Amino acid sequence: MDNLTKSHERLQDQFATFEGLKLEMNDFLIEMDQKLTTKQQLVSQADRSHNHTVAELTKVDKNLLSQLQHLKQKEQNTRDRLDRELSHLETLKHKIEDLASVKSELLKNKEKLDQDIFKLSDAIEQSKAELQISTDSLKRQMATNSLELAKYELYAGLVINVLSENQVEFGFTYVDLKDIDREFRVVLKIEGGTGTGGSNDNNGETETETETEAQTETETGNEKVTKKDDEEEEAGEGWNKISVIQTEPELSRDFLSLAQDTLNENGDLAKFLKLIRSKFRELTT
Repeated sequence: MDNLTKSHERLQDQFATFEGLKLEMNDFLIEMDQKLTTKQQLVSQADRSHNHTVAELTKVDKNLLSQLQHLKQKEQNTRDRLDRELSHLETLKHKIEDLASVKSELLKNKEKLDQDIFKLSDAIEQSKAELQISTDSLKRQMATNSLELAKYELYAGLVINVLSENQVEFGFTYVDLKDIDREFRVVLKIEGGTGTGGSNDNNGETETETETEAQTETETGNEKVTKKDDEEEEAGEGWNKISVIQTEPELSRDFLSLAQDTLNENGDLAKFLKLIRSKFRELTT
């Protein structure tokens, strides 16, 4: 009996201990459930934060990929532009080399032209000096023959026109008895020591001197002209050659060739003009 009571008491104690353990177990379960709930909330929150971070990183990654693609395209465009610029610079380099070659050639041509200009300047100065000598000689020639030409002008209707530096035209009227106003012309080319003739101004002065002396000759009635040998030589010094350029009406070339050769030999311009007038007179008969 005592054993049974003791067993019952032990059993009661064990039940009591079990009930205590059961309560502790419930408290533990409640605490564990609260902790699990908290953990689940934290895990869920961490998962949401992770997903948000992953989304942000994905977005950043896409932006970076887009920027990288843009930078690659920009780099390619820059390379293409650099290639074009380098090609353009190469073209400019060739052009500069060509221009340098042209410049060198132009400098050579300039030096040559400067030398030619220097030579031409000397030739011009020499020609001016020779022209002045020829002009002075022509003045002396015209002065020598002015009195006789003035006489000749009075009765032969002689008119002198200076056409250019080395061309003089002599016109005649009173040749054609049927038409005394008809004018006959002969144009002479006067070549000096180097093929140049007198100037227009000097010839114009000679013509004025001729008219003045003709008037003086008329007023004094002096019809006699003395020609000395030394004056004839001086008269012929003014040119190397006188050529007949044109006659109106036209005279035969053989006659003109002979007449101008004679003139170039003796320098007698008045005699030459008389010969030409006589030939014109023959054409009217």
